[in-house]
Amino acid sequence: MFGGGPTPVAGFGFGDAVVVELLTERNKLPSIDECGFNTVVFAMNDDLYGATVQVASTLRKNGQSVDLILGNKKSD
Repeated sequence: MFGGGPTPVAGFGFGDAVVVELLTERNKLPSIDECGFNTVVFAMNDDLYGATVQVASTLRKNGQSVDLILGNKKSD
């Protein structure tokens, strides 16, 4: 379809849109206002940890309410 030879592939659909619709319909979808934070900051890898803390500190100094995630949140 896009050029080149055939490429075998597999797909996966999590269904996040359906989950959002279900939660909305049942009035269970939390609002962003309920969390108490304007911004969430986290490092994508250990090398970015220092920069992540610096960004969160700068945002807080400028009046933002920041949730800084320090732990490893990777799903293995």
